[in-house]
Amino acid sequence: MSEMRFGVVLCDLMRSGGTALVCAALLLGGCAGTGESTDVAAQRAGNAGTTTPGTGESQDGYEAKMREIAAAMDARRTEQATPRSVTAPGAAWDFTREQPREMAEQPRISAGSTEVTVEDPIPETPASRGVGEPAYVPTPSESQSRLVHELAGVLQRRIAEAQDVPMDLLVRLAALDAVEPGVFNTYFPEGRGGSALLTEDELAFLVQWRDMLESVRATADEGSSSVVRTLIERIDEGARELTELDDLRIRTALLCRRVEAIGRYDELDRYGDTYKMVAGASGGHRAIVYVEPFRFSNEPASRKGVPGYAVEIEQDLLLYRLDEQADMLAWQFLDQTVSEFSTVKRQDFFLTCVVNLPPTLSVGKYRLKVVLRDRHTGAVAEETINLEMVGNAAALRE
Repeated sequence: MSEMRFGVVLCDLMRSGGTALVCAALLLGGCAGTGESTDVAAQRAGNAGTTTPGTGESQDGYEAKMREIAAAMDARRTEQATPRSVTAPGAAWDFTREQPREMAEQPRISAGSTEVTVEDPIPETPASRGVGEPAYVPTPSESQSRLVHELAGVLQRRIAEAQDVPMDLLVRLAALDAVEPGVFNTYFPEGRGGSALLTEDELAFLVQWRDMLESVRATADEGSSSVVRTLIERIDEGARELTELDDLRIRTALLCRRVEAIGRYDELDRYGDTYKMVAGASGGHRAIVYVEPFRFSNEPASRKGVPGYAVEIEQDLLLYRLDEQADMLAWQFLDQTVSEFSTVKRQDFFLTCVVNLPPTLSVGKYRLKVVLRDRHTGAVAEETINLEMVGNAAALRE
């Protein structure tokens, strides 16, 4: 048998996967090659009609046997079922046997589009899962956590790229704590670089905002029958705490004849935004200065052993005569201190001060400045009241 033909048939047998028949083919091929002359060309020329040494059979007989062996292998191959995952010709593979660990863990190759380190878990792919294993499906909680961290990372990058302090982005980042607690400190750690760009008040607001939303989330998770009422209380409490972060303000400043309670008063006649009085009145000009502060502090205190909160505010009143050159101080009433105690934090508060403006005030325009100071925080608020002294009562109707 020629060497080339023997090689072709042997390759066919190897692809067929028949171990025993391959061995038989090797034995026959080895016998056929025994005693071959090194002069291949001469041997091929005289092959026709000769016998193979050591077997007594002709060359044509050996080729016929090899064809019989190939035909038998084809018949055996068609009798064996091929797994769906095997597409190449050959015998069925046995996938029930567990592969060695060193064979199962193959090196990963990346083209550079994905950052991979040796600590990273192997990405979940059909090849790494193995044949027939279902793909891993994350739980809703895992998917939620992944999405929150992806959004937090995007906000963190936008915050880093911003020219000024991006409070709008920081408020969004802090709000993510209501979904995934700890996200704000992870992506914007307090006191470690990021918060250095914020003022003390801005950072306090963000922390208070985050804590309020976290409290709302925790309350909602409790799932009690009165959850809606409790949520309203939590939001109201959080809003009050956020309000206390702002500076002291004056909501209302008026001149009144009588004051009964907060929001209940009899205001002096006002013409537009200006109060008018007749100059030269012998008894002076009597009025009640009514002031409503807000965003004042409630400090823990006790009265006769009862715990509660105290509000302490100082008030100054200064009356200026308006002049083209410079305003002149015409009257003042300073250092009035009001201290109020309550067992609960006060949200509404008002001040009243009965004043008697001097009769020596001449005709002209004046401005009464009201100055409040929170004695606990040192915050200061100012407001002005416009006043005009006229020569006679007829001018009051103008």
